[in-house]
Amino acid sequence: MDEIFKSMIEDHFHQTIYDSLEREITDNYSDYDLTLRANVVNDVLEASLDDIEILRVSNIVQDDEEVDFNILVSCDIEIVD
Repeated sequence: MDEIFKSMIEDHFHQTIYDSLEREITDNYSDYDLTLRANVVNDVLEASLDDIEILRVSNIVQDDEEVDFNILVSCDIEIVD
């Protein structure tokens, strides 16, 4: 069931998820320690989302009108100093 739901989320909502994450990263990059895995950049002055991968959808709960779930996403983020 989780894999079927994950495929549905990828097919129908990938761009919506990408856009939301892109706004979050662009607007709030200074809230995250983006230099943790950087080899060259020491002071992040700008960040943008490059790519995402939906890894897992879990805790799917459905009632009559709503479906709630958790989603784990891996992001490739480009940083600039």
